[in-house]
Amino acid sequence: MRINLGCGKRKMPGWINLDGQESVKPEILRHLEDGLPFADNSVEVVNARAVIEHVRKDKLIFVMKEVFRVLKPGGLFYIMVPHWAQKWMWSDPTHHTGWSREMMDWFIGENKPSEIGIDFKFKVAHYEPLYFPEARNIAEGWGIPLPEAGRHLVNIIDAHIWWLRKPGDDGPDWVQVNQEIRDLRVYPNGYNLDPNLLGYTAVEKVGPGAIDPSLTFTVADQGPEAVVPLTKLSQLNEPEPIKVKKKQLNKLLWFINVAWVGGTAYWALDAIKAMPDWDHVVCYLNGEENPFVTQQFLDAGVDFSKAGHGITKDLVHSIDPAAIILSNSSPKAIEGNHPWGWLAAEYPVFYVHHSAVTPWLPGVDADIFVSKYLMRQYGNLLARMKKAVVVPSGISITPYKAITRPHNDAPVLGSLASDSKLKFTDSKFDIFKEVVRINNSWRGEIVGGTKYYPGKQAQRVALLPFVDDPIPCYIRWSVFLNHGNVDDTWGRVVAEAMASGLPVVSDDRGAIPELVEHGVSGYLSNDVKEIIKYCKELMSDPVKRQAMGQAARERIFSICDGNPFKKQVEPLITKAIIRG
Repeated sequence: MRINLGCGKRKMPGWINLDGQESVKPEILRHLEDGLPFADNSVEVVNARAVIEHVRKDKLIFVMKEVFRVLKPGGLFYIMVPHWAQKWMWSDPTHHTGWSREMMDWFIGENKPSEIGIDFKFKVAHYEPLYFPEARNIAEGWGIPLPEAGRHLVNIIDAHIWWLRKPGDDGPDWVQVNQEIRDLRVYPNGYNLDPNLLGYTAVEKVGPGAIDPSLTFTVADQGPEAVVPLTKLSQLNEPEPIKVKKKQLNKLLWFINVAWVGGTAYWALDAIKAMPDWDHVVCYLNGEENPFVTQQFLDAGVDFSKAGHGITKDLVHSIDPAAIILSNSSPKAIEGNHPWGWLAAEYPVFYVHHSAVTPWLPGVDADIFVSKYLMRQYGNLLARMKKAVVVPSGISITPYKAITRPHNDAPVLGSLASDSKLKFTDSKFDIFKEVVRINNSWRGEIVGGTKYYPGKQAQRVALLPFVDDPIPCYIRWSVFLNHGNVDDTWGRVVAEAMASGLPVVSDDRGAIPELVEHGVSGYLSNDVKEIIKYCKELMSDPVKRQAMGQAARERIFSICDGNPFKKQVEPLITKAIIRG
């Protein structure tokens, strides 16, 4: 008997297809977290492709134990799960568990904490990381095996594949089962389970049968300790880049990757406005262009003629800048087999990290992190950076200084966020509904609610579309709520709300504690009941609202006055240009 867990629409002929959604019409309608309806030692193979990440963490051990229970001795368990640091892992609100090899060690390692229910142990028949296509270029540029590069870069691994085996003398060959699944053709190209393909790298850049054996390994049921020996990165000799003195000593070239409709572009705009003595050339690399934001760049006197182009030698040489600023950029946007070889050798490069899913690459003059929280996510990579600097996310505070908050006898709880499902959870809507029901004069407004809460209704809670200019919303509101299923790496909308004089009630996670002082400029908590309590307290107390709102405003003004990027990074740019 072979089981296909979480089959969705990809049913596998000859297998028992199980799913918790009635709409896909599985042979067995059952949610994984409710257990597997099979006898002990009765299943030969269990397939769980893109399934286990949907299991809640408090149910994960139970589900893994259930698979172990139903497998025959020697039976196989196929798992494909996203790497924990991938954006697509956390962009799906149904994902709960991000995976690393260390995570799997709990279920295959020698130390099994039986006191929490892990009283079983799988063996590893095969492990294979799926790398992004550009990862091969990075490794070749360093002259090291790809797995070794993966130990020193963030965001190089897209997903993990494990073939696990329940201990036993007999059992099916994972290579044969893998080929049988592939022959069913239920998965799109690039996701086929094929031991001769190394994920996207092989499919897009190499092709079947041309894989360097050092890039994958089979450990023959011996566990992960059988990893092939790898070159130590510390043995590499990385030459110091030679900066080429350029003619355009007053010109800065900005490359902004994705999020053109979001906070990254606004961040760059604020930094550019604070540095009027430079000639700025802006190029966004991908993502949908926002005409409202584009016009603001044009109004700021930015050269926007190169927008939409990748980072090519011809483009950069034609602009001939004094320095280059990369913001949330990806190596796939830069041409060349070793993308940073020519770029960092010819120009001072400053790499601004806005999220934990951007890779780190060597050779840049400085890595700029928009929060201490984000900087910590890069761990031991910090020791390899030439210069690592925390620069708080700045906003242009001039329009906020002009705000005069109106007296409001009917307070309004407000919220807006980036266009992401992770920011619009059911619990956020429930908080609004619970708070405003206390007093008939209280109201709530959720900007973006028309998109993410279709069909939801609650008295005195208005669901509004996204807006280009949020300031009128901040003026209209009395308390700002920041709540979602994601760690903010810098918290732009929170900073804007505070600059508008709003007290903030927020999740106590990510970089928000670096902005909001609990009990002074707002309240922080990860407990929904506490968040509701704090919102009610501020909505009912105008004196406390005003005091906390004023404290919030003063704090953000002190952080953003003069723009942090100008104050901390502009001197580094000037120094690098003079040195070059």
